[in-house]
Amino acid sequence: MKKFNFSILLIVLVLIVKAQVASPSDPVRPVSAAVLQDSNWVQFRERVTSAAEVKNLEPALVYGYKALDLARRKADARLIDSIQGDIRFCYVMLSGTAAKHFDYLHAFQYHIRLSEVDDSMVQAESNSRIASLQSEFAMDAMRLHLQIDSIQKRHASLEHVLAAQEERESRNLMICLSVAVLLLLTLFFLFPGYLVGKALTKAHSLKPADAKEHVQATEEKARPAIDPVKIEKEISATEPQKAASAEVISLKQSLLALESRQSEQSDSMRSARKIQESLFADTALLKKNLPEFFIFDKPSELLSGDFYWAREAGTGLFYLCVADSKGHGTAGALRSMLFMALLEEALTEKKITSPELIFGDVHEKIIRFLNPERALTLPKEGMDAVLCMLDLKGGWLRFCCANNPLWLIRNAELKEFTADERTVGRMEAGGKPFKLQTLGLRKGDCIYLFSNGFVKQTNAAGEKFGSARLQALLLGNSTLPMEQQHKALTEALTAWQGHATQIDDILVMGLRV
Repeated sequence: MKKFNFSILLIVLVLIVKAQVASPSDPVRPVSAAVLQDSNWVQFRERVTSAAEVKNLEPALVYGYKALDLARRKADARLIDSIQGDIRFCYVMLSGTAAKHFDYLHAFQYHIRLSEVDDSMVQAESNSRIASLQSEFAMDAMRLHLQIDSIQKRHASLEHVLAAQEERESRNLMICLSVAVLLLLTLFFLFPGYLVGKALTKAHSLKPADAKEHVQATEEKARPAIDPVKIEKEISATEPQKAASAEVISLKQSLLALESRQSEQSDSMRSARKIQESLFADTALLKKNLPEFFIFDKPSELLSGDFYWAREAGTGLFYLCVADSKGHGTAGALRSMLFMALLEEALTEKKITSPELIFGDVHEKIIRFLNPERALTLPKEGMDAVLCMLDLKGGWLRFCCANNPLWLIRNAELKEFTADERTVGRMEAGGKPFKLQTLGLRKGDCIYLFSNGFVKQTNAAGEKFGSARLQALLLGNSTLPMEQQHKALTEALTAWQGHATQIDDILVMGLRV
């Protein structure tokens, strides 16, 4: 009976602990925005240190959380780590003090808080490490791109040398054949005349009948002495020709080796495409956060400069970016991976939440990476993109358009939200800050994000598809399920392009609220 009563008491105690842990009367609570605006974070930091030294721990925790909130707003990673260390110290001391006074309920409560702080510090360190590895990967990929460019230039140079060598050998062969034919003709016409003249000279000393027979005999001997086939065989067997043939064989072997190396490079490109696609937004993540959507992705080469990126935020927000990195192929793909790594770093490591501030941070990082002087000489660098912050439960969308618009179809009408005339990562004189736009969402709204590849695509006559045709196409199919809208885009592009070459990467993403 005593054991039973003890078990009941233990269960009640656990329930009380959980209720107090979740209770809003906890002395450590969020601070209002007004207090944050009127307070100085340096004073908070000094009060935390002072309170910790005199073991006045409850005020230290209040000031510590205020300072931590301000440090996160300022994205100061070093200050965040320092303040979290002070908060952890406070909880360790509070838990130990409560245990010494046999106040196990509060000791357990402070221990739970201590575990939450430890988990937060470990998570922050993991996010920082992931962002750092992604940046390192992007830099390694950029170096690989430079190496591939160097190999391709050497390949093109060697092919040029081979073509020049073959042309030179062909010219030498023609000269040799011309000389041989000239010699043959000379022998054919001059040598018989020489023999006949010699016979006539001798015939002057003979009788007329004998002289005539002697001349005829001499002519007959002279004719078979010239054998064109034999002369041609002798010319073809000369040593210079043999040397030229050996050099041609050597050059062809070099060309085969280069083709083999090019095949290996193609395999590397396919592996790089798999790596690039692994950084794209995961389909399972999109299905979890978007009720209905489609992605129309058609690179012009094996690798693409267009990309779509998405991340969940712990506050119930969902971030989605559709971007067009300048260029396509290998160069565009490397830029896209670098941009995705910087977006990840800004959101997860620096805790920047607003789309226009994320674009601003990525822009500054790219300029610093290229250095301002080099950035001015590279007008094609940068990223045209739209970054969205979605809250479908709250029914709103905040977004930033960098040189790319966002289209909304509502009640059979299309509205275009104009973009800032500024590219992320491009050095521009007098560049203005990126602008944040807000949109209230309604059920059935269709939102479209895209690169400029579909609009730029030409037909056999050289005419571009254009924005007006794309708007009419999306508007006419907006009531269809997203899967059928994807099919309509495919059929329209195939019919328009015909046998014309695809000139740029194409990416269109649509979603329905």
